Amino acid sequence: MSFSREVKKELARYISGRSCCRMAELSALVRFRGSLHLGGEGSISLSLDCDNAAISRKIIKLLKGTFNLTSQLMIEKEQKLRKRNRYLILIQNQPSLPQALNELGILDDRFFLTGGILPRQIRQSCCATSYLRGAFLGGGYLSSPEKAHHLEISSPSEELIEDLVKLLARFSLPASSYRKKDKEILYLKDMDKILSFLALIGAHRTLLGFEDVRIIKEIKNEVNRLVNCDTANVKRTVLAAQRQIEEIRKIDRTLGLNKIPPGLREVALTRLKNPQASIAEIGRMLNHSASKSAVNHRFRRIHQIAVDCGGSRLRDTGIPQDQESG
Repeated sequence: MSFSREVKKELARYISGRSCCRMAELSALVRFRGSLHLGGEGSISLSLDCDNAAISRKIIKLLKGTFNLTSQLMIEKEQKLRKRNRYLILIQNQPSLPQALNELGILDDRFFLTGGILPRQIRQSCCATSYLRGAFLGGGYLSSPEKAHHLEISSPSEELIEDLVKLLARFSLPASSYRKKDKEILYLKDMDKILSFLALIGAHRTLLGFEDVRIIKEIKNEVNRLVNCDTANVKRTVLAAQRQIEEIRKIDRTLGLNKIPPGLREVALTRLKNPQASIAEIGRMLNHSASKSAVNHRFRRIHQIAVDCGGSRLRDTGIPQDQESG
């Protein structure tokens, strides 16, 4: 099951205890998934099409509980080219259906079809969040947090998407939209905005899952940063040690290590015996322990002696003598 379907399954289980909120959510579901059909003698029927069994059950429950509307459920079984079943909810012509559509904001007071969100549907904040929940259930998509941060709600109605953008702005969630083929798409890409939206519509289990993924990503990024830093330090240490050994051998061939001061000779011999040791480790190996700064100073003096002995012709590793990390 896709991540988006899991989120919708969680949201579909929630039924608000307030009738105004149930009506707002049902209004969004009808707006995004419904189709009106006109018959003879002014009869009206309504159908809702979706691919999620949990959402279908919720729609039927809301229709029955809010307006006492009876419905039929038809299931189109999975086929070779279809990954999942389709669920078609049919509400045949009933005396209370036109009034129900009016209260849902689908038909105005003259029983003409409306295009966007009626203000009375979202006047209260609780109803506004319920409408957003219904909009996501009806036309939403959420990518898996392991792959990308992307949430969208799509509809053929440009007016409806524009109203949704304004509605999200009420909750300090600026959203963007664009046209793709025959659909207008609202989208959020920022992780914090997506988390705020999920909290707003009540997807708390999904929200926790997102937070877990974000924490794991942050830990992995920090580990990678530290590993890269350690790798770079090791590389600098190896290159610096290689240069120091070449300079020490050059001094030994041209001048002799016994000709340089005892402190420098001790550091040079310790380096030859321990080619992979860091500056700090070299300092601890001396008869009289020395700090990194003191050992670095001695290596700079060794470098200058090597230059005076013709060491300037040594292979240049590109790492200055005093930049080796301990």
